[in-house]
Amino acid sequence: MIAVVGRISGRPVAQTRALARVGDPERLVANADLARQMLDWVPEYSTGRIVAHTLGLAAKKFAMCLIDFDKIYIIILRERQLEFAARCIQYLTQNNFDISKVEFIDAVRGTAYEGRLAAPVTVYAEWQIDSSNTWWNRPVSAGEIGCSLSHLIVWQKIRSAKAEHALILEEDFKIPSSIPQDIRIELDYDLLYLGRNKVRAHQEEEPVNNQLVRPGYSYCTHAYALTLAGAGKLLDAGFHKQLIPVDEYLNLFFITQHPRQELYGLYQFPTEFQAYALRNDLIRQTSNGDIDRLFQTTP
Repeated sequence: MIAVVGRISGRPVAQTRALARVGDPERLVANADLARQMLDWVPEYSTGRIVAHTLGLAAKKFAMCLIDFDKIYIIILRERQLEFAARCIQYLTQNNFDISKVEFIDAVRGTAYEGRLAAPVTVYAEWQIDSSNTWWNRPVSAGEIGCSLSHLIVWQKIRSAKAEHALILEEDFKIPSSIPQDIRIELDYDLLYLGRNKVRAHQEEEPVNNQLVRPGYSYCTHAYALTLAGAGKLLDAGFHKQLIPVDEYLNLFFITQHPRQELYGLYQFPTEFQAYALRNDLIRQTSNGDIDRLFQTTP
């Protein structure tokens, strides 16, 4: 088995020979020949095919190339698809993304969202507080409602499609330079930011490796990746029951000191959520996060 793994992976497998442990059998045999002879049984997969399949899944999970996604979702208002869709595809094609994986998602209007989701949606009524923060001293805006619901629909699509790795983009994303083709994500994640706005720009973030950090308080959702597990965790926490701006919602999963501590009591959080961000943004936003313009409330 070790020899087969080494042959298929093209790399020698490190191994250490040691004495048998108490209770170990004297001999292990992985051979279907006897079953073939006595039962006329033929295995569906050879050892080599099983190893190759397993190695392929492991490589995708733990060393995923940054442009290798099962699905790419682009959120865009329907009437702007003619204006923006070609540009979106051009950015992706220039950087060797597989555009056959692209699906355009009709963005939700914040004033006309009834019926877009199967479950009823409730906007968090206590969002407005007395604060110098202009995002907090008013109710959740129509644009923010539309944005949050648009992303919620994408998370549902990830779950329905069983997409192990999905890239989510908003229509105003921009790739200012070529994405290096050798960037690989060699760890398991739930959420990965490819672009964002750091709220505390000068605050140091915990480095993970030479490519990734653990993100601090972050705004904007124009470019991020989710795994199937990550999308499930975001859905199962109950976002639709207490809807707030989606970037604030994401923060609650990976920072413990959100300035608005009362928000932690609104949702059922998973025991673990792995969030990372690229040290250097590769995908930027042309609207500077003008949510009400992107998810405009009038045709």
